[in-house]
Amino acid sequence: MTVELTVDAQHPVEPLLHEILSQALRCADRTPISIFVGGAMARDILLRHVFGLKPGRATKDVDLGLYLDSWEQFHGLKESLIESGCFKIAEKSVQRLLYMPKDMTLGIPLDLVPFGPVANAQAEISWPPEHEIVMNVSGFEEAHRSAVTVDIGQGLKVKVCSLPSLSVLKLIAWNDRGLQTSKDAQDFVTLCKFYGDAGIGDRIYQGDASVLAHYEYDMAKTGSYFLGVDAQRECSPENAKKVIHWLQDEQWRRRMVDSLLRAGAQLGGNSAPYEALIQAYLEGFRAST
Repeated sequence: MTVELTVDAQHPVEPLLHEILSQALRCADRTPISIFVGGAMARDILLRHVFGLKPGRATKDVDLGLYLDSWEQFHGLKESLIESGCFKIAEKSVQRLLYMPKDMTLGIPLDLVPFGPVANAQAEISWPPEHEIVMNVSGFEEAHRSAVTVDIGQGLKVKVCSLPSLSVLKLIAWNDRGLQTSKDAQDFVTLCKFYGDAGIGDRIYQGDASVLAHYEYDMAKTGSYFLGVDAQRECSPENAKKVIHWLQDEQWRRRMVDSLLRAGAQLGGNSAPYEALIQAYLEGFRAST
């Protein structure tokens, strides 16, 4: 079933984002390449602009997942975007362009993330021609299949990574680079915290009211449980096993919670709220296996 959503008129997307996505879709259609919005921008489009929530500081960066049969498609899209006159090459970053029309002095990053047949059996891509830079794109094919269509205004419809699939991508990213940055852990708990208010009210209050009672009517924990349920349904069996393994590992979870406390300048502070959200997500995830 195809899910279609519409941006709330009271919370429109910024004109610059609309223009970036419009240009990207136009160029992708010429190639042609199937694309979807991922990363923190997917979170913002759904939580902030569709459901009218306030999940923290808005991002300006745009991540696009590109389903590629060949690297020629990637180079063709990149060239098409540059030839539009609105994008420039970002130095030292093979996957990044900068949206930088003539009237702008600082560019907005547009990251192009290939996946699909160009990836190897381990769901990794290595950038030609040297193939020295390797990126893990595990979970992107599932995210592509489960992406939701969002009308972001003026008739422009874009595919956006669903919140459940995004939560899995954030866990995979945290496992890969958690020692370097806390942002993936922060994004993950943000999804857990707000999912209960992201259009699933009927499930919480009617169909599965017992879950709300189990979590003592705490909406954040209840939403985190349902996020886990839905994430497992959209996840590949291989990645589902990884998620359960990680979240059941006390040391892995401890590192994530410590990173969250450190990011909030609360190291040594109260870890219970984070632990509760992670545990509820795990319980929901396991309930669907």
